[in-house]
Amino acid sequence: MRARETELTNEWMSACSLERCYRVVSAINAISIHEKLKGSGFDGESRLDEVRKAKDVLLDFIEIFSDIVNDAERHPERIVVGVDPRTGDLAQRFLSIKRQQPRTSSLATVSLEELSDLVEPEDDADRRRLLDYLRALIEADE
Repeated sequence: MRARETELTNEWMSACSLERCYRVVSAINAISIHEKLKGSGFDGESRLDEVRKAKDVLLDFIEIFSDIVNDAERHPERIVVGVDPRTGDLAQRFLSIKRQQPRTSSLATVSLEELSDLVEPEDDADRRRLLDYLRALIEADE
């Protein structure tokens, strides 16, 4: 019975990981499209509710992911525990990118805390930084 419980738990974690990944990627896409259109001068008023929800999903992910990354940084000798393997792997890749010299990825130039502020860009420079960061985050998860 114990093996079956473990199998069900692993399946459940995988399903949750896939759903969370889908929600985060969808949120990143919605935000990216909105910010690109806004940067090109198009009015995105009709999509503001969708974009607000997408930003909430992204901010929730950033908060959770930040805790995972901080734990992985404090305990580099162990695997990330208590999270699905995909998120743990992303945290390890994220830390590896941050340690690289020279820093070539946008992920290494903005902290997760700063990313939370960038989700509401104030100008075109912030918008470009946000879009670069989101693209790099998607690439790191591939």
